[in-house]
Amino acid sequence: RERWGQIISLPPSIAKLKAVRSVKLYGSHLVRIPPEIGEMESLESFDPYTSRRLHWYPYEITRCKALTYTR
Repeated sequence: RERWGQIISLPPSIAKLKAVRSVKLYGSHLVRIPPEIGEMESLESFDPYTSRRLHWYPYEITRCKALTYTR
């Protein structure tokens, strides 16, 4: 739990997660999402609720064809 606040970016290897359908980042300290998120073929839901340091999504997220929900 104490290391949760130290995570400010997701690794580019997130692209390898082809079967993930939902990403919930409630209260994360993320500053950026890597553009490789666009390679997540099954991503349906992306919820960065209360991730206050995250100010933008990478354009590549529009390549997630299954994405139907984002907050």
